[in-house]
Amino acid sequence: MWSRGKNSHRNNKACELYNSFAFFIKKGWGVLNTICTTLSLVLVERGRKTMRITLFGTRGSRPVSGPQYNSYGGDTTCAAVFANSQKTFILDAGTGICRLNQIGDKELYLLLTHLHWDHIQGLPFFEPAYDADKNISIYGKANGKSVKGALDNQHERFNFPVPFDALKGIKDILEFHPGEEIYDDGEMSIDTLLQNHPSGGSVAYRFREQLGDGSCTAFIFSTDYELEGNWLDDRVAEFWSKADLVVADMHYEPADSEREENKYKSGWGHSDYKSGIRLATVAEVKKLVGTHFAPSSTDNYLSQLESRMEDEAERMAEQLGKAKVETGLAQPLQTHILPSESYVI
Repeated sequence: MWSRGKNSHRNNKACELYNSFAFFIKKGWGVLNTICTTLSLVLVERGRKTMRITLFGTRGSRPVSGPQYNSYGGDTTCAAVFANSQKTFILDAGTGICRLNQIGDKELYLLLTHLHWDHIQGLPFFEPAYDADKNISIYGKANGKSVKGALDNQHERFNFPVPFDALKGIKDILEFHPGEEIYDDGEMSIDTLLQNHPSGGSVAYRFREQLGDGSCTAFIFSTDYELEGNWLDDRVAEFWSKADLVVADMHYEPADSEREENKYKSGWGHSDYKSGIRLATVAEVKKLVGTHFAPSSTDNYLSQLESRMEDEAERMAEQLGKAKVETGLAQPLQTHILPSESYVI
């Protein structure tokens, strides 16, 4: 049995082992992906309800490659939630989803925030989708054009040689209206919120898992949104309220920034670190992790941004008279285990 206490010798050894395998995967040893996933499972204390969140794709707009992106990643958006019930929920299908090609689960849930290319472009290369023995359910918001129609378009012969119908592992495509609860198995529930983003908005997802003492742990995935400076921003803060972990859009520099990198573009549907930290502080979020980085954001830039986030979190806590939010930025294979301490690999 693996303990998750800070002083546990066995727990430290497990984390060291996990970290070693994650290092090799980051260097391109994708064959170890399944082993890394298995090792993360043994970090979970038996008999205690937990939720694991692993980030696979951290980039926005388009994938990038090169040594200047080694630490913070080049794949487009994808994350996964591994529930205590052993069910797996995949968030978005950017190129990061290919890191899950060796996943052994027969039943998978794929939740799409919206249908822009950087959030679906990995699906044609997601090997489990072609396996007829899989049972994959895709969830997406109803928005004029159907989710099935948008995915079909990506597979038109002028775009891709294989038709969407060849993805035999996809058994259901379920559309919903944001604001609805879309899943509840008595242990894990998922509800949704419509966010401000071009072409009909994007969806934020809130995962809540019931604990043995009647309380719950909460994780929110809230990317591709732009604050509007009105009551709709209050709805986002309310949706984030008291979450254990929020992974949020930090594509741009703040509008008032004097830096030349990643200039804020009004109306393009993205956010920045100051807006995220303010929302998280108001909402009393425990930890905020930025994601959806601009293609031009190098490791050097993002490393500096993490330091700026720490200073801003302290300043905002003092200004609002609230607790300081723990902050960080997403990295490929970074894993958070909720509740209690996160193992950030």
